[in-house]
Amino acid sequence: MRHKFLLFVLILIPGLIFARDRVGYLGIRTTELSSAMKKAIGVEYGVLIEDVVENSPAKKAGLKPGDIIMEIESMKIFDKKSLSDIIEKRPEKKVKIVILREHRKKTFILTLGEREKSKLKFEMNFPNLPDFNAILGRSTKELKKDIEALKKELQELKEEVNNLKKKIK
Repeated sequence: MRHKFLLFVLILIPGLIFARDRVGYLGIRTTELSSAMKKAIGVEYGVLIEDVVENSPAKKAGLKPGDIIMEIESMKIFDKKSLSDIIEKRPEKKVKIVILREHRKKTFILTLGEREKSKLKFEMNFPNLPDFNAILGRSTKELKKDIEALKKELQELKEEVNNLKKKIK
């Protein structure tokens, strides 16, 4: 039992210390294909490359804006999320990418780059509505009245500016 614990510690501790928040990187900006685009091109899936970053793995491999990524590692690409999920799990790995260029499929084998994983975290906790009104000190009805008063004041200012313009002419 003691040996198992020691082995566990010897494997786990270095993994935690040296673990990196790194993900795979291709170096492209993409957009999803609309139904109309898919129909016009004659495809059922894929993601359009809008831009290729200079000196990126995509640029070095020869990918171009206008190419449609169809598959990576024999997995069909249906949307931007499926594309990024596949790429991010393979930092510095060789991958096979199938694209559509000028109505012809082309296959590229390239080594993905590596980048630091985005650590953006967005969290909001909304209090329940009665507490929220208490925090603001105003009800929705009061806020609507204030907005209407501001709209009226803005309209009056517009009229005043127009009158001034007429006087200047």
